Amino acid sequence: MTTNISSDKVKYILSKNDVPQTGHVVIDFYADWCGPCKKLSPYFSELSNQYPTITFLKVNTDNAEELAQLYDVQALPTIVFIHNNNVISMIKGFNVDALKKEVEQLSKEN
Repeated sequence: MTTNISSDKVKYILSKNDVPQTGHVVIDFYADWCGPCKKLSPYFSELSNQYPTITFLKVNTDNAEELAQLYDVQALPTIVFIHNNNVISMIKGFNVDALKKEVEQLSKEN
C-alpha cells in the first residue's frame, strides 16, 4: 500500500511564527537532496493521519535556515518534539522506531 502524500495532515512551514504556541507539535527538518529524509517522509505522513491531535510540520532547511538554526538542527533528518512551545526531545538521523515511539509518547502528554 502506498501513502497518498496529498491526503496527509502535514503542513510545510518557513518561520517560527508558523509553529503553534500550544499543544503537541512534531517538526521534521529535511532537505530535498537528503536520501534518509526522503525515506522517512512516508512514515511521517502516515503518523500525521494516525494522530490528529498532534500538529505535524515539515521544514525544508534549504529554504528556512534561520528556523533550522533556532532549533539547533545539525543533522538531517532531525525531528523535534514540542509540547506547549517547549522542545521535549529530538531525533537526529533516520530512525522510524524512535519516531513512532516519541509520537506515541507525545500523544499521551497533558
